[in-house]
Amino acid sequence: MLVLGLRVSFVAKQSLFWWPLGNLLRWLVGIPVNRAQPEGITETLAAEYQRQERLWLAITPEGIRSAGARFKSGVHRVAEAAGVPILPVRFNYRRRALGFFSPHQPHADAAAGVDAVRRMLLF
Repeated sequence: MLVLGLRVSFVAKQSLFWWPLGNLLRWLVGIPVNRAQPEGITETLAAEYQRQERLWLAITPEGIRSAGARFKSGVHRVAEAAGVPILPVRFNYRRRALGFFSPHQPHADAAAGVDAVRRMLLF
């Protein structure tokens, strides 16, 4: 992120955004979400894209610390609602490698979109 000059945002539960930690998380470009109402997260993030002039949002698959991380359709739904493409990125810590893939434009079939991104990222 530093080399490319990008400020990449992330999502964190709203309860973490209290003083003084909240100030640090906002400086790090964190976006608070209410996990008690998960149905509103897509709308919250889509609205954040409308509010900000430029937004790079990093979303990791579930279980990122273990092999076989499970991809869900949330990233696809957020991208579709916001009208933005998905840029798949693969990190391989052991090999110290980083891979960027072609942007993926979301479409109505979220399951097919998630499968397409999953196939791209397979090692």
